[in-house]
Amino acid sequence: MTVEEIFKLPDIIDIEKQILDAQRDIETVRGNEDCHAAVIRELIRLRKKFLDREFVMNGNYKSLLADFNNALRDALVSIRKKAIKIYNGVKLADADDSFAVIGKCFLGYQYSSIHPVQTIRAKKMWAVLNNSLDDYNFHYEDGVTGIGGWTYPKVDDFDTENYLLYLNSDVDNWNDWFVDKDATKDMNLIHPIHYLLDHTCFSIFDLLWVRGFNVEITVETDYDTYSEYSEYDDLDWTKCDYL
Repeated sequence: MTVEEIFKLPDIIDIEKQILDAQRDIETVRGNEDCHAAVIRELIRLRKKFLDREFVMNGNYKSLLADFNNALRDALVSIRKKAIKIYNGVKLADADDSFAVIGKCFLGYQYSSIHPVQTIRAKKMWAVLNNSLDDYNFHYEDGVTGIGGWTYPKVDDFDTENYLLYLNSDVDNWNDWFVDKDATKDMNLIHPIHYLLDHTCFSIFDLLWVRGFNVEITVETDYDTYSEYSEYDDLDWTKCDYL
């Protein structure tokens, strides 16, 4: 089946209509927002299951996957370079404070213009999935690299570009989600591909046509205003001394 045919399957239409109806109720009817949100979270998990079971690797999908992998890798490499540049600039300006630069990469909030399905239903579903409405998509709150985003600096062994991309000092291939391992064995898929497919509610049919990304880079520091000679109270939690 073509992608257009897959998205016209009765099961897919029905579950997406339920998701969007629940979101419409949140937007238009006061009350039960939490209940509707919980329903949406469960339904998008079911939607992913229904869609992913229709995926069969072929030459076209492999080419699209390679393009997505390359685009996401380029975005992450760019984030790392900018984060290091920002870190060095802040360090030069204020060498006394301890701080970190946090980079987060999100799939573009705008629905892909090259996706074969260009319906209003598809565009609204993308808004639900990319968390621009609420945190519906489990484990995607901080983007494609997982909880907390990517932080610089790290311990020396983990500061490399390869570790950002592969969680490994060497080039790797995170193709474990794909049933046909032979078809993807030479692709050097980066870890965020695995993360998106294994840990979030995006279907493979949501991701293959994504080429744009939204990036957040922030500087984070924390400090106290205590006297430098003060000490934390040594609380003995084995004692009942709070009567």
